[in-house]
Amino acid sequence: MWRTLSDDARQAIRDLCDKHGARLYDYCRTELAAADAELAVAGAALTAHLYADRVVDPALRRAWLYSVARAHRAVVAKPASIGSWSRPGRMSELLPEALLSLDRPQRELLDLSVRHGLGDAEIAVIFELSPDEVRSVVTRAAAALEEWFAAIIAARSRDGCADLAARVSEWVSAPGRRARARIGRHIQSCATCRAAPRTMTAGALLRRLPITAPPGTLPNRLTSAQPLPGEGLLWRADGFPVQARLLLETGPSAPVQPGAGVMLSAPVADPTTATAGKPWSAAGAAAADQELPDPP
Repeated sequence: MWRTLSDDARQAIRDLCDKHGARLYDYCRTELAAADAELAVAGAALTAHLYADRVVDPALRRAWLYSVARAHRAVVAKPASIGSWSRPGRMSELLPEALLSLDRPQRELLDLSVRHGLGDAEIAVIFELSPDEVRSVVTRAAAALEEWFAAIIAARSRDGCADLAARVSEWVSAPGRRARARIGRHIQSCATCRAAPRTMTAGALLRRLPITAPPGTLPNRLTSAQPLPGEGLLWRADGFPVQARLLLETGPSAPVQPGAGVMLSAPVADPTTATAGKPWSAAGAAAADQELPDPP
C-alpha cells in the first residue's frame, strides 16, 4: 500500500503520525504489545488519510481518529499480545493495578475521558452511547478507582484492614488477575475498606500516568501497514468504523449519577505527601495484567 502512495500523501501520513501518534499509540498500548500497538497506529494513520472525508463534522475529527485506532487495535489483536498500563517516569506502582481492578469498559472510558481528554459526546459517538451513559460509566469508574486506591493506602496504616493487608501481601508475592480479583472482592464487601478516606481524586491519580511516546520505529511500520477496507460492513452510516467489541457493563452496581461526589479535575495533595510510607512494590507482570506461572 505504502509504495502506491504519492510523496505528498506519504508526507501527510507522517505528519499525522507526528501530531496524533503518541496519544493513539498510548491508547493502543493499553491493550496490545508494543510492536502490535505500533502496527495498529500505522494502519490507523493510513486509514485516516484515505478516508478523512468521511468525517463531516470537524468537531468529531478527534473521536473518529480514536475510533479508527480502536478498529485497527481489534484487527491486530491476538492472545499473545499483552497490553500494559506501566509508563516511564515517577508513578506509583499501585496505579496500574488500580486501573486493572476496574471492569474493562469502565477503565477504557475513564482513560479516554481523563488522560486523553475526550468529551462525553466524543466518546459517545465512538461507542454508540448517549453522553449521559458515558458520564455515568466514567463517574462510576472514577469512584471505584478512588475507593480501591484509598483502601490499599489505608491498609498500610496501623489501624488499617488486616485482611486486606494480608491479601495485598499475597498479591506482592504472586501478582496477577486472580490476586487482584480477591482484593477487589474484599474491598467491595468490607465496610472498613469502603470507608477509607479518599485522599486523591481519580483525575489527580491519572494525571500521574503520562502519555507514552511511540517508539522511534513507528515510521518504519507505515511501509507494512494496511488500511481498513473502504467498503462493506466495517463502516457505519455516519462514517465511523464499526467496533468489533462494544462496551457492555458487567459490574453488579447500579449506575452512579453524574456529580455524585466524584471530581475528576479538582487539585489534591501529592500522594507522596498526603499519605505516609511507600507503595508496595509489585512485579511487572501485574502491571501488564499477566498471570505468573504457578510455583512447582
